[in-house]
Amino acid sequence: MNKFFVLIFASLLLFSCATSRHFPKKLEKEINRSSVFSGAFTGFVLRDPATGKTLCEVNGAKYFTTASNTKLLTLYTCLRTLGDSLPALRWQSDGENLYFEGTGDPTFLHPVLGKYSPVYQFLRFRPEKNLVFSPYNFDDSRFGNGWAWDDFGYNFQCERSPMPIYGNRMAVVGKELTVNPPRFRHFLNPTSIGTETAFVQREELGDRLSISAKADIPENFKQEIPIFWGNLDFNLFLKDTLFRPITTPAKAFFEKLNPRDWQTLFGAPTDTVLRAMMLPSDNFLAEQLLMVCGGKLTDTLSVGRAIEASKKKFLADLPDQPRWFDGSGLSRYDLETPRNMAFLLEKIWHEQPRARVFNLFAAGGLEGTVRDWYKPAPGQPAWLYAKTGTLGGVHCLSGYLTARSGKVLVFSFMHNNFKAPSATYKKEMERVLLKIREAY
Repeated sequence: MNKFFVLIFASLLLFSCATSRHFPKKLEKEINRSSVFSGAFTGFVLRDPATGKTLCEVNGAKYFTTASNTKLLTLYTCLRTLGDSLPALRWQSDGENLYFEGTGDPTFLHPVLGKYSPVYQFLRFRPEKNLVFSPYNFDDSRFGNGWAWDDFGYNFQCERSPMPIYGNRMAVVGKELTVNPPRFRHFLNPTSIGTETAFVQREELGDRLSISAKADIPENFKQEIPIFWGNLDFNLFLKDTLFRPITTPAKAFFEKLNPRDWQTLFGAPTDTVLRAMMLPSDNFLAEQLLMVCGGKLTDTLSVGRAIEASKKKFLADLPDQPRWFDGSGLSRYDLETPRNMAFLLEKIWHEQPRARVFNLFAAGGLEGTVRDWYKPAPGQPAWLYAKTGTLGGVHCLSGYLTARSGKVLVFSFMHNNFKAPSATYKKEMERVLLKIREAY
């Protein structure tokens, strides 16, 4: 009887091995023949990080517009560059004057992350008589290369700056259209132009706001609008916030200071801000975090310099040369291959503790941009942790899949140039990924 069960077990094991061995070919054919994926340019790579082997590849070496999958490059740069806490401010003092400069840290008075920032208390109650601000370590533009210029008024495209304040945005809230921060309340005026839709327009090169006088404003109305940084008197804004005057002398004045005397004030836990970037796919946080890395890697607040430094120092071993222009993926110039994304995920997996990796990626069916998809069975843990990327005609999904056996696989799905709703592609990817989960 024992021999019989041994034979049965051996047969099942052989069958399982044969199934796993032939599954990748079947998977490749299924992706290529999918009636959904045929409406797009699709790429896919599946890898086993335990062996370093590619299990399946479809157009893996082709370049795709990545959208917010670009944030994986930003995440990796942050993991390699930043410590446990973000540098929040650089400063030095001569007893009478407190000199300070931004680090790109996005948390100062941020509507969600502000509680983690010590900058307000530090500047508000320093004993020095004068606060002297230097903006001269900033060498960047308010928008990234390839961003859509006419998205200036939407909260997903807040501007970059050396020392963000309030998340570089204002909010119009409630039926009474209360404006926060209050200094912008006089910028909002009703207009006879427009429809009954409750939507606040901002002028392109300024902060004047308008809304149709005919608009039906609901009680729970809330709209966040980027601040136009070029029109902002930052020192006056900071004075209104800190109740202390701020001055900014010429650059030559700061060049006389001893560079060795600069000290760093640390603030928010790095992983808290990284998670706030990754789960909801926050573009502003991605841009500013990459700028913080630029300050650490090059002594200059520059997304472009951070990218060049990261490519040389951290990403030189990627299979394909990245085409990388910003921190968020708003740029249509960003191009990556599925095998680059899978390789990068594998690097993260080998370099970071498993718990940290899963904490930084949205859990399928539970949170972030994948909360409505890839759901676990009731009472079961998540089986997919991933980062999405979506623009018009673009949807990408890259992350980690836990198979029924407990094996963790990395994958990258990329779809470009389609007209159907992205939900159509999500549904088909879910079907394919569930098959992979069962097969391994």
